[in-house]
Amino acid sequence: MFYDIPATLPGELDELESYIGKYGRGELDAASLKARRVPFGCYEQRKDGTYMVRIRTTGGALTPAQLQVIGSLSQQYGSEAIHITTRQEFQIHDVALENVVPVMRALCAAGLSTRGGGGNTVRNIMISPDAGVSNDEVFDPSPYAFALTSRLISEPDSWVLPRKFKITFSNSEKDTAYAQFNDLGLITKIQNGVLGFCMSRKCRMCEGRTRPLWCQLKLPRRQSPLRSSLWNFPPRSLTSGGVVIVNSSTSQACIPC
Repeated sequence: MFYDIPATLPGELDELESYIGKYGRGELDAASLKARRVPFGCYEQRKDGTYMVRIRTTGGALTPAQLQVIGSLSQQYGSEAIHITTRQEFQIHDVALENVVPVMRALCAAGLSTRGGGGNTVRNIMISPDAGVSNDEVFDPSPYAFALTSRLISEPDSWVLPRKFKITFSNSEKDTAYAQFNDLGLITKIQNGVLGFCMSRKCRMCEGRTRPLWCQLKLPRRQSPLRSSLWNFPPRSLTSGGVVIVNSSTSQACIPC
């Protein structure tokens, strides 16, 4: 498994199922249901009565067993074709509304979540497609992306952002994960013998301009809440999802590259 399933997800799926039931009985309007299903990565398709389910796969990473589950669910509940998105996610199309939650539960049992697949949420975290195998990479950023995914999707804040928030990790200056086009882009770099990242922020929520920063990331033990970790840069360290961002300066969390 490449990320941890939030402990709250089964209960959240039960709640979504209840909303779908209310919609079917005429007790909930379509707009209210949309507000609840879209953050789960469930979008209505042009064909009446069919929906798309978008699966979170950090960096497009799947185990063979997980890929087999996606294929089986697509054949059983949707179209036989599986779609792969530009954000390295997988989508099952042509799912009937009554089958949306059963599909999500089966994915959850396989260690996969659709949480944050749409709406104003923390979206799927991208990684350079050749991470871990490229001869040109500084180091493999995949463990940081997986850890960050686990942390952020477990935060209640990730459901209620002002706008969607997109993060990516590139493994070299070639920027094959397009850090400059994401709200938070991290490019691997070695500075003064320290492994770290050149970080670009272009946040759609605060309309900030891109600004390159240097930061060192370490895998953590405990972290602070999402609203603190992503929005602010406290002195000495910045905790962000599965990683702690620090640097060699004692006056800043991140310093210009």
